[in-house]
This record gives sequence, structure tokens and C-alpha cells, in this order.
Amino acid sequence: MIEFYNEFMQEINSEASALEDFKPSIFIQKMSGLLEEQAVISNFEECFFKRENFHIRVDGWDFDEERGVLNLIIADWHENINNKPETLTKTEIDALSKRAYKFYDKSCKSDFYKSIDESDPGYSLAKYIFEKKGVIGTINIIIVSNRILSDRYETGKNKRKSEKNNFRITIWDFSRFFRLNTSGKENEDMIINFFDEFDQGIDFLDASGENENCKSYLLSLKGEFLADLYEEYGERLLEQNVRTFLQFKSKVNKGIRTTIENKPEMFFAFNNGLTTTAEKIVFNNNNDKIIELKNLQIVNGGQTTAAIFAARKLLKLDISKVYVQVKLSIIKEDLVNTLVPVISECANTQNKVNAADFFSNHPFHLRIESYSRSIWAPSKTGSNIETHWYYERARGQYKNAQLKMTKSEKKKFENLNPKNQMFTKTDLAKIENTFNLKPHVVSKGSQKNFGDFAILISKDYDKSPNFFNELYFKKIIAKIIMFRYLDKKIMKFSWYGGFKANIITYTLAKFQDMLNRQNKNLNFLKIWQRQQLSLPLEKQLEDIAEIVNEKILETPNNISNITEYCKKEVCWQNIRSFYIGLNNDFESDDFLVDDEKKYEEKVAMKEQKMMNDIEAQIYVISKGVDYWKNLIRWNLRKRLLTQKEISLITSATNVNIPPSEKQSVFIIKIEKKAIEEGFQGWFYELCGSFLWCRGKIYWLRTSWFFSDFGNR
Repeated sequence: MIEFYNEFMQEINSEASALEDFKPSIFIQKMSGLLEEQAVISNFEECFFKRENFHIRVDGWDFDEERGVLNLIIADWHENINNKPETLTKTEIDALSKRAYKFYDKSCKSDFYKSIDESDPGYSLAKYIFEKKGVIGTINIIIVSNRILSDRYETGKNKRKSEKNNFRITIWDFSRFFRLNTSGKENEDMIINFFDEFDQGIDFLDASGENENCKSYLLSLKGEFLADLYEEYGERLLEQNVRTFLQFKSKVNKGIRTTIENKPEMFFAFNNGLTTTAEKIVFNNNNDKIIELKNLQIVNGGQTTAAIFAARKLLKLDISKVYVQVKLSIIKEDLVNTLVPVISECANTQNKVNAADFFSNHPFHLRIESYSRSIWAPSKTGSNIETHWYYERARGQYKNAQLKMTKSEKKKFENLNPKNQMFTKTDLAKIENTFNLKPHVVSKGSQKNFGDFAILISKDYDKSPNFFNELYFKKIIAKIIMFRYLDKKIMKFSWYGGFKANIITYTLAKFQDMLNRQNKNLNFLKIWQRQQLSLPLEKQLEDIAEIVNEKILETPNNISNITEYCKKEVCWQNIRSFYIGLNNDFESDDFLVDDEKKYEEKVAMKEQKMMNDIEAQIYVISKGVDYWKNLIRWNLRKRLLTQKEISLITSATNVNIPPSEKQSVFIIKIEKKAIEEGFQGWFYELCGSFLWCRGKIYWLRTSWFFSDFGNR
């Protein structure tokens, strides 16, 4: 952990130096990104505000309006003196949390925000709290620290209640951050002890049968209990695929509302219920109640859960007679990544874009990852080293790739894959939606923005996979270079007063819209080739940013909070309608091009199609002759394939003359059709080889197994 700590501190120091930013700001941005990934918060807003004479402080915030949870964030940053993390004590935690609470308490009175200068980010937050105090039910004070929490601090005693609000303290110390980053998991383990947190166990009916890999249980949960569970854990309960695709609104589904209002006792009969998974289950001593679950996830029924909660909170409906049926599957930890997406996909068949479609293993991500490892970026001015732009398809890939390396190997890896050239799925979504003229969606936060991006790209990829080629990848990198230039530069301007993330996405979207209106195109390939922007382009972006900043601050009379205003489409329409001309220097810059880019894209798509055909042939051959023979045997029972399709599959069983590239593309489509109809290649391979049973090994013929034994 000490080695990880020193690397982390060095990273913060170098970034702060490069950006000319102060270290707590870099630190809280990194930690808030982590909190968003973990669904602890949904849309972080930086807000450094301190009043020493009043013992008041807040460094950032987030408000979950649906659950009425206000998150106030404090960054506990300490310089390392001994090259190892220090201890964070209970006394210091209490002092920090009291400062954040005092900020909330004072903000509930109008005279406080009126005493703050309007240009100060603290003004906007204090006024927002004053206006929203009636719907704030929970204040969650989150302390992010680069120190290690004292063993004496009892994390279970971090909740307090008042007449109107619940107060909670959540601590993300360095050891917690270290454990998550070295666990190899996307999300932190979530242990829910129902006796400790809700004073009850859960009755269940065992429905497992003899399945050792997946134990199943049927439950009936009270609506009140489900609402309490959602109020406590929010979107952390939602399996990440579902969380990203569901765009929750603080609105109760009409059917659910009608049932709760008029026939709450019929809710169990009318509603489809929930499909859930967990990795571990603990029973009480009598084995008749569930008392603890590890990593409980709702893979279907998120809307039902949120709607029941909203019915109680927003509409004040009585949900005491509401019961919900729940199917719970306990998946072995080593099978979670394999089985949970399948359960999610099967449970969400009503969605046109399935939740399991667009995550780590989606072909889009695999292709971007492949390019990021194989395409060399041109060396920058003053350097002879070509490097990669490293795409982190799954959380922790960049760090995990270095775990078993020696120091020299690690140094070589970092030289070829610089840390500042690493980008993630949420970075990619932010970039693409910005240039797709959706800055208001980007401003809603990484999770909601990624959901919007995922739906769009899923459809586009299915329609035209060849569009996502090497040219597409290079353009992505060019856009990232533009994005990061503004991110590095913007805080140095005299006019800057906050709202950096909003200004950047609106500036780049406005710039793209200006080019579209004048039928001009930016030469992204030239940015890729130079790995930097031209001076006229830099100046053009800076001028737009200053005007965008002015327009963002001009909020309509009925909207007081700037960050909330930036999330609305009306904000984008106002900025889009305002005319900004291109600078003369930029208009004569060689970074502007005509429609030649269409020819480049056509060539790139043709090259990608050739690459896809070759990849298809490699895939078919790598599956092996037996695999395709098994598919033919399977079809003898199902009789779903046409004679032409059978003929194509048969060509894949010829060892001497493999199918052509074009034939391989069609064979993969036939395989997909068979899989959708129930063909399971791995199962047929198993049945066509050996079976261990009662101390003896048997060889099974696939055709005999299914035609004879299978019928019995």
C-alpha cells in the first residue's frame, strides 16, 4: 500500500504542477470520479468554500433529488512527510463533519447566502440548499482523505437523526481507495446486514434444486422495507448495466400509483416483481431467515423499486399493505461476470437495447481497446518516442497490467503508455456527446451521460460497425486533446470563477456547431498527427470559452442554480442561438478542411470491412471443427437452419479448405441465430467429450446423449 500511496501522491503532485492547480482540487476531482463510478454520488460539483471564523467548510456537493439526499464533500488532504499515509482520527472526523453540517444549517436561512458574493461558488450552493430544504431528507457528509482511518473509529456509529433530517458520515480513506483499486473489481463490495441496519431478517423459500453454481430463493418483501433499502443505498443497488440504462425520474409510474392508492393489497399479484442477484448469503442460526447479503444487485425491477420509494416520499402514499415478489440468485464470485449479464439480459428482454449489451465485453469497447494497444501515436515535438493512448475498458486495467512487472518493465510500460494518455469509458462518452452537441446531457454527470451515449452507440454500431475504424479512433484522440487543453488552461484565465466542467463541454459543443453552420470541418487527423493544437485553434477555443462563461452565468430569473441550469436543454439552446464568429487567424489555419474528410471516412470504412472479414475467418477457424459439427448435430433436433445455412456450416468442418472470409461472416450470423434459439456450444463440446461420474470416466456421443438419454 505504501508503494501505491507514493505513486498516487506523485501523480497528484505532477498533475497539480502541470495544471498549475492546487493539490486538494486535483485530489477531490479524482475521488469524486471514483464516487460517481461507485454510484455513491451522481453529479459532483466542486465548491471550495471556507469561513474560519464560523468554522464552516465545504469542498464539493451533489444532490440526489429523487431520494432527497444532499451529499456535502470535504477533502482531507495531507502532504506526505514520511512517504507513507498518516492516520485520520475520530476527533478530526468529527471536526470536519461539523464544519460541513454548519454550512448546511446556516444555508437554511436566507440571510446566509445573501451575505456571500454572487461570484463565489458557495453562494450558488447555499441558495440552492435554502430553496430545496423542504425536499432534503438526508444530509450525507462524505470525507475523502489521503490518510488511513484509525482502527478506533467505529464506522457503524456514523448516523444521526434530527426532527427533520438524517445525518450520515461516509468516509473514503486511502486504505478504502487502495482496496478498491487493487481488488480487480469494478465496484466495492457492499455488505448489507438486515438485522443491524433494518432490525429484521428476511423470510425465504429455497428454490435452488441441485444447482451448486447458482442458488435461488423466492422472497416477499414489504414495500416499506424495499423503500427503506433504496433510501439507504440508492443506485448502488442497481446492477451497473441497468443503472446506466435507466433514466430515473421523480415520477411514479401511473399503474403503480393507481395500485398503491386504490388496491395496495393487490400489488403483489399485479406487479412482475424484482430479479436480484448476490454473491454471498448468510442465514440466522435457525436457517429460516436471511440476515446478510453481499453485493445485492437489482438486475430487473429498478423502476418498480424507485416508484415505490417515490410514492411514499413524494406523494405521501401509504405503502404498508404493499408486498413485492423477489427472485434472488446467489452467484459464485468467480461466475458473477459470466452469469449476471445473462440474467440481466434475460430479465430485461422488453428493452430494445439490452442492459448487458454495452459494457466491458461489447464489440465497440473491444475494438477501441484493440486500437489503443496497436496504434502508435506520432511522437510529440521534442521527442522521438511513439506512444499509445491507453483505453481502460474495465476499471483498474492500467494499474493491473503493471502488477507483476519488474521496475524496469513497469518503467518501459509507462513510457509507452503514459498515464496522461489513459482514458476511460466515461471520458469517451463525455467527448462524444459533447461533439454530438449534447453539452446539457454531459452536464448531468458521468452515469446519466454514459447511459445516453450507450444507447446511441449501440444502435449505431449495430447499423454500421465499419464506421468505428482506425480513423474513428484517431478522431476520438484528437477530441480528447482538445478537451484536455481546455481543462488545463481554463482555470488560468482572469474571467474564470468556477463551473469548469460545464464551460468546457459547452465551449467545444458551441465550436462544433459554429463549424456545422458554416459547412466547415476541423482536420482532426492533423491534430492526431501533431498530437497538439495549432495556436489559432487554441485562441479560437479560448475566445469561445470566455463568451460561453458569460452566457452560462446569465441564468433565467426562474433558475438560480447555475449547475442545474447547465443540465437543461434550454441552456444549450440559448448558447447555441448566440452568434460567435470565427477568428480570421483560425479561418486561414490549415486545421480547417473541406469535404475531403468524407472520402477519408469512406476509405477507412472499406479498410475496416476488410479487417472485419479477416477477423471473422480467424474466429470461425479458431472455434474448431468439432464446434461446428456440434452445431450441425444440434440442428438435427431443432431443424431451424435452411439447407444453404447447413451447407455454409459444413464448410467450416473442412480441415483442408477453410471457409472464405465472406463465408465466415455469414457463418457467424448463423451461429448467432442458433445461440438465440438455444444452442450452447460449450455444453455440446462437454457432452461430446468426457463425463466424470461416480469415480469413472465415460465418453459420450453427442447424438446419442440428446436423442436417447435426453428424451428420458
